[in-house]
Amino acid sequence: MIVDVELYGQIRKMHTHENISQREIARRLGISRNTVKKYCDGNHVPWERKPYERPATVVTETVLDFIQDCLKQDETEGLKKQRHTARRIYHRLKKEKGYTGSESAIRNIVKEMRPKYKEAFMPLEFDLGEAAQVDWGEGTIYLKGIKVKVQLFCYRLCNSADIFVKRFHR
Repeated sequence: MIVDVELYGQIRKMHTHENISQREIARRLGISRNTVKKYCDGNHVPWERKPYERPATVVTETVLDFIQDCLKQDETEGLKKQRHTARRIYHRLKKEKGYTGSESAIRNIVKEMRPKYKEAFMPLEFDLGEAAQVDWGEGTIYLKGIKVKVQLFCYRLCNSADIFVKRFHR
């Protein structure tokens, strides 16, 4: 199968330079005449996709208002553990409003309606020799061809992230 970009180039060349009809191009390349027509017009190019837009028929204003009310109720009560999840809102919509749409549609709407918080962090900075992390662990190694369990001392400097590991038999 020819890659779409190559196919586009072939169709445009056959149509503009060689004056071959769209029907003949479709026959020679073994593709749909609709595709040939799209590419001959030059309005559609294979490397640009049109965004998929279809109006949601099941998601009405009453559904959106119900979701908004649920989210406002969560804000006023302030109970973090008992707030409405998208799944809970979906089940309430089915039960209370007779909603017949999908749960994923409700999930997407709730995701867009919920307030968005930017991630914030402070990078940790340490002076030389100020802090280190120490841990003990256990590992298995082969010593002279024999499988031996050893204790590991792990030391990591916070400033440079250098690691020091030493093994002990006991």
